[in-house]
Amino acid sequence: MISIIVPTYKEVENLKPLSEMIQEALGERNYEIIVMDDNSQDGSEALCAELAAHHP
Repeated sequence: MISIIVPTYKEVENLKPLSEMIQEALGERNYEIIVMDDNSQDGSEALCAELAAHHP
């Protein structure tokens, strides 16, 4: 399994495009994306939960 760790702060607008780029680059490989957010108040946490629900 490949683990990708993404440190963020106020990056809600970039999370979905980044997720899509990672998915495209890794294809069918087994991977996980770990987002380490520094208490952003821009909706990053909610978006991460939404992305995780669609790509478990």
